[in-house]
Amino acid sequence: MRMSPPISSTLWRTISAADGVWIDGNYISKGVDIGVSPYASHHIGEIFPDSYKLKPDRWIESPENSSEAVEKARAAVGPFSIGTRACAGRTMAYTEISNTIARTL
Repeated sequence: MRMSPPISSTLWRTISAADGVWIDGNYISKGVDIGVSPYASHHIGEIFPDSYKLKPDRWIESPENSSEAVEKARAAVGPFSIGTRACAGRTMAYTEISNTIARTL
């Protein structure tokens, strides 16, 4: 789901912090809508080296993959979104994935 997110459109959010926020050196005031495409955020090279390659081991701590790198990657991916706009079918999807893996093994 990281390499090909089911949602291709921008996920918009409104800045609600009273003083606004600083993002990447740019000030954004309260009330401004900002957004990013999941496809773009899931292919950031600093978080996902070789982001266009399927590397399932990137999610597992190893000598080549530090715990910090694993946590950074996990924090950057929200395949079903979060908060009030989270996917209502998330639980069903996780159940189906678990069943598929169990039957495959």
